[in-house]
Amino acid sequence: MEGERRERAVTLGAWVASRWNVPSATARKLMNTTMTTLFCVDPDEVSLLGSFVLARGGGDFEYYIDSTNTETHLVDGGAPELAVRLAAKLGDALHLSSPVRSIKQSDAGVEVFSDRLTVDARRVIVATPPLLASRIEYDPLLPAAQSQLLRRMLSGSIVRGITIYDEPFWRNDGLSGMSVAPDLPVPVALDQSPRSGNPGVLASYMLGPQAVRAAALDPVERRDIWLRALAVRYGPKALSPRAHLETDWSAKQCRSAA
Repeated sequence: MEGERRERAVTLGAWVASRWNVPSATARKLMNTTMTTLFCVDPDEVSLLGSFVLARGGGDFEYYIDSTNTETHLVDGGAPELAVRLAAKLGDALHLSSPVRSIKQSDAGVEVFSDRLTVDARRVIVATPPLLASRIEYDPLLPAAQSQLLRRMLSGSIVRGITIYDEPFWRNDGLSGMSVAPDLPVPVALDQSPRSGNPGVLASYMLGPQAVRAAALDPVERRDIWLRALAVRYGPKALSPRAHLETDWSAKQCRSAA
């Protein structure tokens, strides 16, 4: 019990920063970047015990971050195609732009209320981020511990960049396109070119504190910083893309659907 209390009080960042746990400075830097990528917040804000629970759920952390076969995770049409096809199967049972406001449970079942409709069901799965789940009114009330947990869980910050080139020029230089650069403002980049090989597409990410700082920048300044970070890895050609698109997922309004 005493050991569990100590682990609960220690953050993941503090554990990684300890030379007793991770002797190599390079390893500490890479681990810090990796954990920021995984949680999208500074590891100093992540419970060590909570991170161990996550690792155990997947067998280890490698389950969540393994990119040795990145191409196997690509979907023709992009990730949105998954949602489009699922929506097609659901048909009229799916209601968009209908954020859930309250959920009432009784012996007869569950009622889910939105601004546009009420849905009767036997069970409800609340699959929204914890912060949004905490804004739903529950009848009966959630247990106090669960309600507090939903309110106190951190929301990660992440900005994704999709940079498009005429071709994946980095491949001609013998580069895979996947890179981790802890010292750069855009620490993670992946080759997400389509199966045909053209155009060349790099997906790259600002995470945690970097994403928060980047959101406050002028778009032109942020684009310049972004492309320069890519050029450090892939050379001067990275400075002249056909297009560069950014999505700040932290700024997107997420809504629970009925």
